[in-house]
Amino acid sequence: MLGGTALMVSGFLLNLALLSYAEETAGLAIPNLYFAELLSPIFSFIFSLILLGEIFSTATPMLWVSATRIAPEGSQKYRISLFVLSVLAFFGGQLPFATLVGTIYPYTGYLGIVVMAMIIYREHIASKLNKV
Repeated sequence: MLGGTALMVSGFLLNLALLSYAEETAGLAIPNLYFAELLSPIFSFIFSLILLGEIFSTATPMLWVSATRIAPEGSQKYRISLFVLSVLAFFGGQLPFATLVGTIYPYTGYLGIVVMAMIIYREHIASKLNKV
């Protein structure tokens, strides 16, 4: 509970900061990086490294999982799919950050709504139908 509360409070403070610096951060792709720069250039550099690590630690497993869905790991088809997905990821990574976020986030939200509806159906509606 303490971790959840700390996350909620930090999110609230970040939103207050965004509202306080709305004119300066309105056109920025990563406003948190701007706030780190306000504190210190060293914080900005460290935060940039953290962001790169977060991107890498998310993209690499997603690439691996996608390739294993196409073919069994270790097969020739797996290696080819891994190569093709890596090339696609490389060229996708050349797009501006704001374009990627603006494209991917809405679809992730829609997918989340669909998954949530399916969970609600399975847990509440389907379980009641099975009891009858």
